[in-house]
Amino acid sequence: MMILFLLSTTWSLQVDGAGYFRLESSDRIVYTREGNFKVRGGLLVHESGYPLTPPIRVPSGIEGSLTFRPDGKVLAHTGGTETVIGAIVLARFDVPVSTDANGIVRTSQRPRIGQPGELGLGLVRFRHANASMDASAKGGGFTYGFVLNEEVELSAAEIRVGDVAWLQTCRERTRSRAW
Repeated sequence: MMILFLLSTTWSLQVDGAGYFRLESSDRIVYTREGNFKVRGGLLVHESGYPLTPPIRVPSGIEGSLTFRPDGKVLAHTGGTETVIGAIVLARFDVPVSTDANGIVRTSQRPRIGQPGELGLGLVRFRHANASMDASAKGGGFTYGFVLNEEVELSAAEIRVGDVAWLQTCRERTRSRAW
């Protein structure tokens, strides 16, 4: 029996130039220039737990196929086709704003809102935070998981992951070396 535990795919996004990602907190819109994003509850969510606004809804099972274009378009690659599933909207302030220790801006200023690359807004840059730079630069990426060995008998005081499982990527389906 083979069991595959998938690790969540995480993307490191940042604004290259002027602008901030818009995030929805419980009581207001907050802003950040960068962060790690993942899919949680079907939405693209910042590491702070705040989802992007407007929300980017990610259909179940395609998390590992997402890429982000500099113009903010979020693409899903499934069945050999590329589909736009949403677009990131950026905000820009006319006067400087300050961030908290987590890189979040909370302000009562009204920002200018627009698509990345328009109205003097920067562009969206990304890389997979849990994949190699080479994989993300090619527009691909990998979802990693551990496959448990079928039969394992352990009697050692110390057990390593390589003793009970091996790492597998969903794209390559090749067995990696145990650590």
